[in-house]
Amino acid sequence: TSDINCSCDLLAKHPQVTTAVDIGSGTGWVSASVHPLVEKVIAIEPSAAAIDISKRAYPAETYPNITWHEGLAEELLPALALTNPTIFITGCVLSHLRDKEVEKICKTITEVAPIGSVFAFSECWSEETPWHQNMWHIRTKTWWQAQFPGWTLTFGGTKHEQGDYYMGIWGVKNK
Repeated sequence: TSDINCSCDLLAKHPQVTTAVDIGSGTGWVSASVHPLVEKVIAIEPSAAAIDISKRAYPAETYPNITWHEGLAEELLPALALTNPTIFITGCVLSHLRDKEVEKICKTITEVAPIGSVFAFSECWSEETPWHQNMWHIRTKTWWQAQFPGWTLTFGGTKHEQGDYYMGIWGVKNK
């Protein structure tokens, strides 16, 4: 629920945002939760099975402003032709991907996001020490800041009980 709370807070502070992009939407609960707050929700998920579950759980009759897109974010985002400020949301998806994939996704977000866009990433970060083990990738604040030139980033969250890391990054595109 931290994704939703943060997204709601950011949307309240940035009423110019009219579109949400849920990257790694899984079975769609974040997309469904944010849909009443914006005009359009674009859910991106590489799993066809998850998209199928999403469409059944959140049918178009009840959630008409959600569109479901199967594929990789770095490939689908450029085709969206975003013209209005957008909120980009992740739910601990990037913390499970290698640096090279996350770098591509972050670069693509920066390229396609109109000025005034925001992001609410429920992703892991640490003050100084990166950590890559099994399916977890904890990146430093400096690493994240390097991925988003022209954005103001805020790092939040509480310290994780099993490691020296936090979860929660928010950004606003300034230029």
